[in-house]
Amino acid sequence: MRNRYVQHRKPLLSGTGACSLLFFFWIAGSAAANEVTGYVDLISTYNETDIRSGGRSRHSETDGFLQQYGLTLNKALYPKLFLLANGVFEKNRFDTTTDGTESVVTAVRYRPFVDLTLRDPLFTAGANYGVQEVKRETSGSSSRTTSETTSAVLSWRPSDLPMLQARWLRNEVYDQGRTNIDDENEIFAFTTLYEPADRLTLRYQYTEDDSLDKIHDVEQKTRAHDGKASYDRSLFNTRLALYTDYEMIRRETEVFTAGSPEATVQLFASSGLSLVNDNTASLPLETNPALTNNDTSLPAGIAIGLPTTTPGARNIGLDLGLDQEVSSLAVWVGWNNTSLPAEIANVFSWTVYTSRDNQTWSPWATVFPAVFDPIRNRFELRFPTVRTRYIKVVVRPLTQAQALASATFSAAADQQIFVTELQAFLANVPLNGPLTTTTRIGDVVLRARLLNVPFVTYDFSYFTVVTEGIDTRRRSTLANILSASERFDDRLTGSARVGIERSSDNGGETTGYLYGATLNATPRITVSNVLTYSGRFERTPESEVKSNALFLNNTARLYPGVDAFVSGGASFEAVDTGRRSESRTLLLGASIVPRPKITITPNYSETRTEVRVPDEDPVVTKTKREDLSITYIPVPALYLAVSWSIIRQDDRADRMRNYSVTWSPFSGGALQLTASYTENTQSFDETTSKLLTESVRWNVSTRMYLMASLFKNHVDSLSQDQRSSGASLEFRYTF
Repeated sequence: MRNRYVQHRKPLLSGTGACSLLFFFWIAGSAAANEVTGYVDLISTYNETDIRSGGRSRHSETDGFLQQYGLTLNKALYPKLFLLANGVFEKNRFDTTTDGTESVVTAVRYRPFVDLTLRDPLFTAGANYGVQEVKRETSGSSSRTTSETTSAVLSWRPSDLPMLQARWLRNEVYDQGRTNIDDENEIFAFTTLYEPADRLTLRYQYTEDDSLDKIHDVEQKTRAHDGKASYDRSLFNTRLALYTDYEMIRRETEVFTAGSPEATVQLFASSGLSLVNDNTASLPLETNPALTNNDTSLPAGIAIGLPTTTPGARNIGLDLGLDQEVSSLAVWVGWNNTSLPAEIANVFSWTVYTSRDNQTWSPWATVFPAVFDPIRNRFELRFPTVRTRYIKVVVRPLTQAQALASATFSAAADQQIFVTELQAFLANVPLNGPLTTTTRIGDVVLRARLLNVPFVTYDFSYFTVVTEGIDTRRRSTLANILSASERFDDRLTGSARVGIERSSDNGGETTGYLYGATLNATPRITVSNVLTYSGRFERTPESEVKSNALFLNNTARLYPGVDAFVSGGASFEAVDTGRRSESRTLLLGASIVPRPKITITPNYSETRTEVRVPDEDPVVTKTKREDLSITYIPVPALYLAVSWSIIRQDDRADRMRNYSVTWSPFSGGALQLTASYTENTQSFDETTSKLLTESVRWNVSTRMYLMASLFKNHVDSLSQDQRSSGASLEFRYTF
């Protein structure tokens, strides 16, 4: 580290930080008596970066000081009356010098919140108020954005009577002087839930959503009615199981503006979809309900930050149920319960894909950078309007080099970013009057147990959805499936299923015949073999498609401490247009524990896909992956880990190496020393990234710790060579 590092260092505690720290220690002394909890987190950082590109070089240095204070009061004022009050104050200051030019960036965030709730088994009544204010000052300019939220809830839950609940929320977002941002949003929702008879559930929800953009003088009002009835029951000693539901959703949207009224309409999605895989063109996405549950605070199992525990592109999508026009997607994310820094938000590149069958995906548009809303923590991806049933966006996780774009982010202990919600919209819908959309959804599922030995069941299902509004779209699916399973002896079981599916939509009728069988053998208690075959013949208005797949999965415990698996299979698809595709997969792996202190995990996978189209050369894609990880704990205080990975695709090879060591020289782990080295090579852009980190953490007590860390990073690519180094010192105290 250069000597200028010492010269530029700021004191760990500024005057404001020192006073705040003394105040927090004073509060902590009476925390137990007043049911107060809180924390103080102070981080001092220094980074310097040298970039060489195109014969030019650039040198920059950044001194940063981050301070965050949190305080929470959780108190029962009376046996059923509860008060929750908390506040967060955060101030970050960064002094950057680039080639002799100095700039200063200061960001301040306030977030007070208070909630008063009366809770009883029969009823709940509560109200809360919260403010988030973000101030940002740079050399010669400043900005301030404020978000105020007020909400209330009243619910009544009598026994054997309908449950009633009313919620109201008002949110106001504006900037300094209300010159560029001045938005208001008010939502009222009334919900009732009733079970008039056993197994019969009735639900109704009425929602009013009013939004006002004062800057552009545009007001949009939406009224929605959502009613649903569901019934399920078992009959004839559980031989017959019935489930059915019917839902009707009616929305009315009005836009008031000085010009021609237009509306941005959110589209109904029947399910969320996701997959982590670099094959973005020909793999189906898996159902992910968390992406469409209207909860933008809980992770949906998709991470795009650091560390990247599962390599591969993040495929995040929606099944819209019917072909619909889409012009934008909203991707909600969460990071440390705070706003994602703009420097990090701007490095993500988003590619939009569409599909008619959730199997073959075609790229539609690339959005870079996406518009990011720091108040809502939401990416807005806008692209030319497209009509599709399935839509997804593909994004790659953050890299170590990209994380250095923000000193706030790179200094944070938690750098993981989670996707929480995905929404689709259609913009610029012209309105000559109120726009009314009606969606009707019906579902019937019937299962009958025909025989006990062998176990034979018959499944009938019918699903229909009709959407009327901008245009009318209909889709229905009718399925009849016969399944059987038999245990031949203690070591061998088998199952089979055949069925027919008929679906129809505005494009015509599709008929599919499906069939499959599974054989499960356990010749020894430590050995398992599963052979699975599945097939489908589908006739659509455009073509006929035949597909077959055969897979064998084997697992075994060879010796005590040695487990292994071997899996492989092939899938085939043929279309009467002449298109043929074939995919073969092989998986090998083991977990070896030669001694209690050593664990060795080797894995190998290989996939070959070939697609043939008449009058064209075949397209062959080969992917191989080799992984090896070793962990060694010679003594309880010392932990060693190494891992290597190689991903080969066609003529490219990506390599990843990681070495880490953790040592706690004193009993109880009061002092922890950690060092790690990571090296990644990406062949698609010929980028090599090397990162060395060292840290020392002293747990002064269960509530307080000090941590110092150093890092060196080198990123070499075709366009530039970047070398960075830095240090940080963190103090955290909780009470």
